[in-house]
Amino acid sequence: MLKIAELTVNRGSKTVLNSINLQIHRGAGHALVGPNGSGKTSLLLAALGVIPFDGEISRGFTSRSIGVAFR
Repeated sequence: MLKIAELTVNRGSKTVLNSINLQIHRGAGHALVGPNGSGKTSLLLAALGVIPFDGEISRGFTSRSIGVAFR
């Protein structure tokens, strides 16, 4: 399971995600959709630990056990 609590991501002086809360259960299929610039990539990169963030992320997996495809 992936649990995100009060996730905030800043890029420079701009806040791109603010107080995101999310739970994703293992084995379930999910899609992340939204317009360009809405923070989809920032959310995934923070969840994988690639970019800095404030808040809490609990992962029931390692970042090597998840696949992400960017189009």
